[in-house]
Amino acid sequence: MVAVQAFATLAECDSRSMYVPQSGGLTQQYMMAMLVPIDQLQGNFAYSTGANDSVGACFPVCTQHAGPAQAPCESTKPEDLLAATTAADAAAGLEACLAHFMPMAYSVPVPMIGAQQMVPVPMKGCYAVQTASTSSGDSDSGQSREELPRVTASAARRLRRRRAAERGRDVVSLSTDRYEELKLKAETGHSELETLRGHVWALAQDAQGSRLLQMALDNADLCEATKLTAEFQGHVVEAATSPHANYVLQKILSQLPNGATSFIAEEILALPEDASKIARHRYGCRIFCRLLEFSCSQSQASALLVSHILEEAEDLCRHSFGHHVLQAALEHGNASHRRQVAAGLLSDVESCAKHRNGSYLVEKALTYCCEEDRSALLECLGKSSVLADLATSPYGSFVAKTALKFLESNEQQDALARLGEMANELRELRHGPQFLEEVGFG
Repeated sequence: MVAVQAFATLAECDSRSMYVPQSGGLTQQYMMAMLVPIDQLQGNFAYSTGANDSVGACFPVCTQHAGPAQAPCESTKPEDLLAATTAADAAAGLEACLAHFMPMAYSVPVPMIGAQQMVPVPMKGCYAVQTASTSSGDSDSGQSREELPRVTASAARRLRRRRAAERGRDVVSLSTDRYEELKLKAETGHSELETLRGHVWALAQDAQGSRLLQMALDNADLCEATKLTAEFQGHVVEAATSPHANYVLQKILSQLPNGATSFIAEEILALPEDASKIARHRYGCRIFCRLLEFSCSQSQASALLVSHILEEAEDLCRHSFGHHVLQAALEHGNASHRRQVAAGLLSDVESCAKHRNGSYLVEKALTYCCEEDRSALLECLGKSSVLADLATSPYGSFVAKTALKFLESNEQQDALARLGEMANELRELRHGPQFLEEVGFG
């Protein structure tokens, strides 16, 4: 146990930080493997001897790492290390021994300790960490390397999206005073809002600029608002997926008449591949929802764009963002749009009914679709065996509850009888008690 005890003695030089003082005012940082079993230590390592017989057995050297032989050093016997009376003596012996003992010491880099920055330096086959003095002017030499904090996968994705949104854009950053001045003018519909003209697209990509433009569109007269909106032409696809500009685009669709906003649907319709991507985008799906709410009933370009994207209804019904477009089509679209959504759901309605996103759409389809499409959906979902299966699903139970409302009287009673038979089974599920109470088995 001599070798392990020697490690423990050196570690006690500074038990809080594991830093061992060195000469010259610098420090060395090591982490010691102090819990290695003695039999493993003796089995894996051999003691080397040097030309000076009086030195005796040197510190153990790993036999698994071949390398050039190194001359033994003075004060390398474990007994000498234990006999060291000062921390400096013990540390000096340790530094000499580390040249022969590679695997048992490794660096634990710390980016900043007070005013000293830690930099990794190789040391004869092992790694130590040496502080770089800030007064020497070496901090700008590029040798120091700061440890970056680890981030989660989701945080990394958010960072990549933010960087992608800002890359290559001419963003106007407003000072606080300038922002407050323009904000006051926007709130009062001041005629000097013409100063924004020529900078609308750049402002829309900035967080404060986006808010400013939304206020301006709320308070400006139709003529001034139309002039500001015209500067979005040619930037619609990019604005639809921008974290800030998408809000301005939504405000344009909700505030201005169709004659002033028709270019939005036309630009997206001209690029079918981009239309598909926008419908599946976390920001872009909102643009389709606003088109359906405010423009689709009166704009032929908007109606054609929605019809084009609903051809992918079977794929979109389970998509995290695409299903919002289908839901808006059921609520605000025309009969043709609802029929397209129903056709996409009927391709695999039972699977959709159990899906987290698809279950919302099946409920909306049962509520908003015409009698013919509703009957087709109920023909698949209204069977007592199917309803019983849906009742066991956390998301399918919502569809089962809605489907029961549209069944004929005799079909409804058969389904309720089947659910009553499996009431005990349903009560053991997390959602079961609430479902049973809502369908009348409280």
